[in-house]
Amino acid sequence: MIDDLILKDSYFQDHDDYAINKDNMQSFWQITGKEILTTTVQRFGIEDLLNRVKGAGGLDDYQLGGSVSTKHNAHNGIFVDAEHKASFEEPYNRKNYEGIAANNNTLHQQRKVRFKDPSPLYDEYTGKRLSKDGSTNRDHIVSAKRIHENETARLFMSREQRNNMAVSKENMAFTSEQVNKSKGELSMKEWLNKEHNGITNSERFGIDPDKALSREKEAEKFINRNVNKAVFNEVKEASFANGKMQVKRQTIGIVFYYFSEIFIDEMARFATAWKKYQGISERVAAIKDMGSRIKERVIERIKNIKELIGEVVQGAIEGFFSGIIGTIVTTLINMVVSTVKSVGKILQDGISALISAVKLWVTNPEHLEKGELVKKTIKIVGSAISGTLGLIFEQKVKSVVVTIPALAIFAEPIGIISGILVTGCLTGLIFYVVDNFSKIIDSFKAVFSDIKYGLTVSAKEIKERYQTALKKIDEAYVSVLTEIEEYYEKIGKLADLAHDMGLPANVQVTASINYARSSGVSENKILHNISEADDYFLN
Repeated sequence: MIDDLILKDSYFQDHDDYAINKDNMQSFWQITGKEILTTTVQRFGIEDLLNRVKGAGGLDDYQLGGSVSTKHNAHNGIFVDAEHKASFEEPYNRKNYEGIAANNNTLHQQRKVRFKDPSPLYDEYTGKRLSKDGSTNRDHIVSAKRIHENETARLFMSREQRNNMAVSKENMAFTSEQVNKSKGELSMKEWLNKEHNGITNSERFGIDPDKALSREKEAEKFINRNVNKAVFNEVKEASFANGKMQVKRQTIGIVFYYFSEIFIDEMARFATAWKKYQGISERVAAIKDMGSRIKERVIERIKNIKELIGEVVQGAIEGFFSGIIGTIVTTLINMVVSTVKSVGKILQDGISALISAVKLWVTNPEHLEKGELVKKTIKIVGSAISGTLGLIFEQKVKSVVVTIPALAIFAEPIGIISGILVTGCLTGLIFYVVDNFSKIIDSFKAVFSDIKYGLTVSAKEIKERYQTALKKIDEAYVSVLTEIEEYYEKIGKLADLAHDMGLPANVQVTASINYARSSGVSENKILHNISEADDYFLN
């Protein structure tokens, strides 16, 4: 409405700055319109399918805190699943670290096997010979309590895995019952230096401290290797799972877009020419023509199936690696702050876009100049993030609308439309800014120059210019009033002449005609002579 009013003003129609801005806005809305159309097709096609198929990269496939456990998340009550939660929050029980009968590794079974060996048995701390009876114990070098207190072990390892690790030969030592009970849950250094009746345990039991500490160091290395292996396995499994999910997403997206691109292109072409069509019949004919063109182009693309397969394979490879990298990046972030699932999706889509951008820079199939490569890279990353933000906005709108009784049944379409508009407008804005960056910078420079100039002008100079401007306004105002006064003075004199019955008839008629003209009466309604007066009054 405002644009229409402004366009009717000849000043704005002829003003160069307005013409430039008008062209810019038309360009912006043209780009944005096409992106909204593209987003609509993608949203009702690709994203809708991804959201419905579990493990295909929809928003619901992401979760609070990411897909890999972190201690930061655990301390905030956020876990990958209930199993991790139960393991992390499990209270300490020494019996859970004494082996598993089914695995033939309980402390009793270990002693029994060794006692059957005819070779002599020696204390691994003192070097003294041990009896093959109840006085000989198996000691956890790294105590069961220390293993349980290792939060990383509890978070990434099941109870069974921790139990097996605790009773592995690398962490067990044959020693006397007396030494075992004395050592308890203490670390080796604490126990060796602890005094009993004025002497250290090292002296009391005749233990070589260097040998005992070296044995503990090797056991600690074994424990750390197993814990780190558990962490690596979880990251690896989650990364591969996310990689496979991204393969599905890329494959679905490429296949769908391979054909929907034709539809988008033809719809944009039809929408652009909409105003040119005259009436329903022409528009119906245009729709039929569009359908024929779509059919021909789809058939042509099907013939190039090798091209499609090549794109799918490349997309699958990119998707797999982006899934792995995305998982690692999300995990690193969750070590410091817990990410909501929408942030996880933004990160993943952003990384996927970055990989596509890197591939573009490495291959540069269109042999673009460096500046054009930069523009295209920004568009790739920006459109990916815009799509995710639009989908997140859609979910938020749905969650709000569904709480309003009168609108609850419309939550789905309202949410989808909102998401489409956000995605389309954001993408259109990014594309427009990228394509017109130099013009925008020039505009900012001009504004900055005006501001800079304004800051350098003194208050006195500004006041003088203000007074000059007021004076010019006053002069123009007086001029207009003078013209009005002269006009009405002229009209008044003509009225006096026209109504002065003492004047000759021909003078009075002439004055009457001039008065009518000055008053805006059309020429065909004015009586110019006696003949016209006779016709008017007699006929």
